[in-house]
Amino acid sequence: MAAFLMATVAAMYAYSTTRTVWARVVVSLPGNTISNYLILLNEYSY
Repeated sequence: MAAFLMATVAAMYAYSTTRTVWARVVVSLPGNTISNYLILLNEYSY
């Protein structure tokens, strides 16, 4: 399990250093989708 986590962190680090801008875009997209979804939930929950 620890080896898998370290491999994942190493892969993410290598990916972010080579494709920093692209990685930020990919990381920010799910966050924006989740936040928009939560906003919609808050609006329609009343």
